[in-house]
Amino acid sequence: MKWTILSVLFLTTVSSNGQATNPPLINLNTFKSIPEDMMGVGESFYLSAKDKKEQKFICTTDMETALIYINQKPVRLKSIDVTDFSKNKQIFTHDKYTLIIIEGPSKKVSDEYYTMSGELILKYDSKTVWSKNVKGDGGD
Repeated sequence: MKWTILSVLFLTTVSSNGQATNPPLINLNTFKSIPEDMMGVGESFYLSAKDKKEQKFICTTDMETALIYINQKPVRLKSIDVTDFSKNKQIFTHDKYTLIIIEGPSKKVSDEYYTMSGELILKYDSKTVWSKNVKGDGGD
């Protein structure tokens, strides 16, 4: 009986150590305030037309930095590919997080303002933990 219990405990311990860890619970939150140092040239993304009208961002960038709120806390991610906009894909990282922004075609509204749709993908390690289609706008 002792050997059976020890065997079960050993096998349970060994099998749990070999499993991949799950990412933490992640909620992306909208926010209304953009830090002063990120104002100017950049892009902002919204979950809906209503959020855009109310200026409730899900993400904003200044092309070198992206800002998102994870579990009510601001997280700044740094761009790892500033110069290659030809693929309409930007990648930002911070610790174990990777934010991928894939932009659809843009529509020029004025000389320095455009709108677009796209997709935001948030990964923790290499596992996708959040993905949404978004509305966006930007300025030069």
